[in-house]
Amino acid sequence: MNRFLSTCLLAVTAALVLLPGCAMRERRLDDTMPVPVLAVMPLANYTESSEALGRVMPALCEELAMRGIPAISDRDMRPILRRHRIRGGGIITPEDIQAIRSATQASAILFGSVDFYAEGTNPELGLSLRVVDIASLEVLYAGSASVTGADFAGWFGIGRKDSLSALMEPALHEVLQSFDIVRLSEALAGENLPQGSALALVPFENRSDYPFAGSIFSAVLNAELFRRGYRLMDPALLGEVYMQERRAPRGEVDLVLVDSMHTALGVQWVLTGGVEQFSPSTGDPLSAPELEIHGRMLKASEGRLVFNFESELMGSPAGQVFGFEERRSLGRLAQKAAMRLVTQMNYSIEEEFEKKQ
Repeated sequence: MNRFLSTCLLAVTAALVLLPGCAMRERRLDDTMPVPVLAVMPLANYTESSEALGRVMPALCEELAMRGIPAISDRDMRPILRRHRIRGGGIITPEDIQAIRSATQASAILFGSVDFYAEGTNPELGLSLRVVDIASLEVLYAGSASVTGADFAGWFGIGRKDSLSALMEPALHEVLQSFDIVRLSEALAGENLPQGSALALVPFENRSDYPFAGSIFSAVLNAELFRRGYRLMDPALLGEVYMQERRAPRGEVDLVLVDSMHTALGVQWVLTGGVEQFSPSTGDPLSAPELEIHGRMLKASEGRLVFNFESELMGSPAGQVFGFEERRSLGRLAQKAAMRLVTQMNYSIEEEFEKKQ
């Protein structure tokens, strides 16, 4: 029995070491490597909660510090943003970013959003982040997370988390994953960055009744595209092209704009679409979240449509499955839709490459 307990203890200890935010907090830069500084922009709030940012931002800055990343907090950034008349919300101009660079000497800048922040019997917290090289505007990291209290429930609901405060740490671990001071420094040096096709993600249009559904799904999709190795065009770079062409695209792009993105930025693929339905569970035991999206992609050099995608997904209602509580959240549903979209999109891109051979 003692040997059995010792073996279990060793296994649990090994698992804890591998958890996001544990092993990586011990990583430190080599003495010869310059220490990068991260400017943290106030996150966009896509929720109905007025307290969401007040609770998420301090926890985010604390998590960055635990990962060894010197950060200029959103609180310290606000006077700089006011002085230069820079709005937050995740989309600013290259000129704004260079003003921040001059004022802070930061190496990179963090943008993002609070996508879900809901109390209740099954609280849900969703976050999306991206980190951009302040000099080149290259996307160095993108991540998205959605966690609910029921995600941690074991047999008969034991272990579930019943507050948003309890979800903060696992949500931050999921959205940041292995991103720490070493990875930030390596990314700024051009190491371990996506080497895939250059892609412009035009924000999805919201055709649902859920506020900001298009922006939320675009953020989730952005993280999935980065995870799959695409080189993403930051909204600041795309925004310059939009202004030159006097466009504000959302869900639609014309051939003139596609050609401008290809010529000015070397964009190979342009992806956009719309969110038709984005419905959370109502809390009723038989209620389940629902999502419906469509997407399409154009080959920028030819202005030709090469990919169409439609998906309707419904989550699981609350309930017990073999003693475990099961509930599919709207955030998880959005992640699943994004994974399906990118998987199907990859097939279309492979077919395009095969045509050339």
